[in-house]
Amino acid sequence: MNAVIAVCLYLASQTFELPPQILPTILAVEGGKVGTVSKNTNATVDLGPMQVNSIWLEEMSKTLAMPPQAVRHRLTHDACFNVFVAAYILRGEIDAAGGKFWDGVGHYHSRTPAIKARYLKKITRTWARLFNDPPGGAAR
Repeated sequence: MNAVIAVCLYLASQTFELPPQILPTILAVEGGKVGTVSKNTNATVDLGPMQVNSIWLEEMSKTLAMPPQAVRHRLTHDACFNVFVAAYILRGEIDAAGGKFWDGVGHYHSRTPAIKARYLKKITRTWARLFNDPPGGAAR
């Protein structure tokens, strides 16, 4: 991971009051890079390093007062912008889950229970591998 991305991950975690381990973990699991556009089976695409789904374009366009195409371009080509939008979405999902951290993390990927469970398994394994520590206490 390059130093600029590392700083963006840390600043975004602080800005959105997230454990500093979660964003690098999601980045590793999602596997995107600057310029990545991944097609999904539901006619959406995932954009950039954190693989932010295109369903967020309209909301982010309104929130940021930017045209949707500008948001899409920045999500795809600006790593720091992508990380901050992902952190914003993750914080919103955690808040929408009544503060339940793991439900919010799962919802970042999918609200379908089986898909969410598979994603959370990947997240917890990756967290443990990256930080040599199981994720239990840090997220509470």
